[in-house]
Amino acid sequence: MVRTMIQKNPKTSWMDSKTPKIEPSAYVHPSAVVIGDVEIGANVFVGPHVSIRGDEGGPIVIGSGSNVQDHVVMHALKGERIIIGQEVCVAHAAIVHGGCTIGDHSFIGFGATVFKANIGKGCFLSTKALVTGVDLPDDRFISDAQVVDSLEKVATLGNVPEPQRELAAEVVEVNKEFAQGYQLLEH
Repeated sequence: MVRTMIQKNPKTSWMDSKTPKIEPSAYVHPSAVVIGDVEIGANVFVGPHVSIRGDEGGPIVIGSGSNVQDHVVMHALKGERIIIGQEVCVAHAAIVHGGCTIGDHSFIGFGATVFKANIGKGCFLSTKALVTGVDLPDDRFISDAQVVDSLEKVATLGNVPEPQRELAAEVVEVNKEFAQGYQLLEH
C-alpha cells in the first residue's frame, strides 16, 4: 500500500512545527500531500495529487463532509489561515491561497482561484472564476471565468441558481460516500 505524504512542517521563527490532524473517518488519497498546521474533519474526501500546506501559515481547517478534489492546492500565507466550512466542494485544480474563509455548502469550481478572500455560505464559483481581496455575502453566484476583485463587482452578483445549488449538494453526497468507500477498501 502506498502511504500518504503527511508530515510536520519545519519550525520557523514565526511558526512551531505541527503535525496534521486528520479525523479517522476522513479519506486522504495516497498521492496527496498534507503538511503542518492542517485539520481535516470527519467524512472529508481528499483526492489524488492534492497539496494542502500549512507550513507558512495556518491553521488550514477543512470542515466535516467537505471534499478537496484532484490537483487542488491550498496554502496559507505567513500569519494567515484558511477555514473551509462544512459540506464544501473544492473542485478539481482549484487554488485556495492566502488567508481565506469558505462558508458552509459553497462550491469552488474547476480551476477556480480564491486568494485573500472570504466566501459566504452557499456560494457557487463556476469554472475558472477568480475571487480576490473581497468578501462575498452568502448565496452568491459567479459565472465561468468571472473575476470578482472589487466591492462594485460583488454588488452585481446574483443568487445561486437552483441547478448549481443541486449540483453542489449532489457532489457533496458523492464525495462523502467516496470517503467511506475508500476507507473500507484500505481496511
